Amino acid sequence: MGWDISVIDPNTKETCLSETQHALKGGSYIVGELGDDNTFTPGTKELWLSVTHNYNKYFFEVLGDSLEFLDGKTVKETLEKLRKATADLAKKYDNPTVSERYWDATPGNALKALQDLVQLAEMAPENAVWNIWG
Repeated sequence: MGWDISVIDPNTKETCLSETQHALKGGSYIVGELGDDNTFTPGTKELWLSVTHNYNKYFFEVLGDSLEFLDGKTVKETLEKLRKATADLAKKYDNPTVSERYWDATPGNALKALQDLVQLAEMAPENAVWNIWG
């Protein structure tokens, strides 16, 4: 189980798109997309990430909450909290490494998920909000 986390337009409720492709990976991810000219481009422009619940222990350690706290909040109002949580987790576990197995509940995997959320937030439009389900 996990969360599907999207950055959405608050008016249309549609997932926002970044200006360039990204290859952020979670429990599920988009390998790539076919363009109008039928060429394959790795990654996606969708501001979306799947994150397993397995890392929840680490999120509580640095956020005091699960990732569900993001739901409905603007990306702008949460970005600094995510950046601080990322720095705090890295410091607490002395820059842990990411496991080869995504599903392992390790500080390194949790840190990678937080770093990816920060990247999504940095690509988001000014008025975007988080949409969490799962």
